[in-house]
Formats: sequence, structure tokens, C-alpha cells
Amino acid sequence: MTIRKQVAPNKLKAKNAVTMTLKKSKVKSDKSTSYQDYLISSLKDPEEASGYLNAALEGGDINVFLLALQNVIQAQGGISVLAEKTKKSRTSLYKTVSKNGNPYLKSANELLSAMGMHFSVVPNERH
Repeated sequence: MTIRKQVAPNKLKAKNAVTMTLKKSKVKSDKSTSYQDYLISSLKDPEEASGYLNAALEGGDINVFLLALQNVIQAQGGISVLAEKTKKSRTSLYKTVSKNGNPYLKSANELLSAMGMHFSVVPNERH
């Protein structure tokens, strides 16, 4: 008898999205929409985006998370929109989400991992 771990549909969808994004593969639909276009469209939904980011965090590789975060930022309007919302420069934000740009996030993740914990992303409640 094989026992399989049950995974919530959003989490499974997000995990597959992270894997496919990292492979940089494209999936064509009937309308010939690229996988990246489909992904960005789906990540506009905060629930989908949080599931996607959590799936990226599961492996513990911050570089995977940062790549996923870049996709979510693109879906949410891009760096310029985020810079305006956060009152930070675009340059600062580009550095933050770059592979080498956020040593604090990497250190915090390593500390949490050593203590048997991990980051988790949840959408804010909408009022």
C-alpha cells in the first residue's frame, strides 16, 4: 500500500509553476499563450501568488524564492509600481530581488532552517 501526502490544489499548482518556471519551459494552450504569460496572469490573484511563493520557499533555496518573487512582482504591476507603493527606488528593489542582492533574507532563512522553521507567505486580508 502506498501512502501519498495530500497537497492542496493551489499549493500543487504553485509548486508545479515554480518547477516549470525554473526549467524555462513553455506550455502552449489552444490560444497559443506562453506559459510565462499564463503564469503572470494567474499570479495577479493574491491567493495564487502566496501559494506560488510558499512552494518556492519549501525547498529552502532562496534563489528559487527570489525568482518566484520576481514573477509575482511582474504580475502585480512590475518594479515601478512596487517602487511607488514602497517609496523605494527601482534600483534598490532590483538589487533586493537579485540573486546576490539580499543577504539578510538568506541569513534569516538559514537561521530559521537551523531551528526547524521556515518562512511562509500569506495574502493580507482584504477589507
